[in-house]
Amino acid sequence: MLLKTLEGQDFLCVNGVQTLSYTCLNLMQEMADMTAMGIGYFRLSPQNCDMVAVSRCYYDVLSGRLSTEEGRARLSESGQNIPFSNGFYYNKEGYLWNHG
Repeated sequence: MLLKTLEGQDFLCVNGVQTLSYTCLNLMQEMADMTAMGIGYFRLSPQNCDMVAVSRCYYDVLSGRLSTEEGRARLSESGQNIPFSNGFYYNKEGYLWNHG
């Protein structure tokens, strides 16, 4: 079930007993910075799409086979049709998208 703000903006998605953000967190463009900080593992949350293709996309970006722009384009084509977010990484509202 999708919940909207009073202004009609998509806000939360209720999934059984879980309440999830409507947007999909995507830190693909920030992975190089996080790797430089010493972070060596990244977690992907399962979605209703081809997660093998999604994980391959992230792997290809991490290994340098794809640029972040190419990776983000592939994710956009995954059929989820959900806006990306990364605002919290930039100390902003979490649902926002910063193109970097």
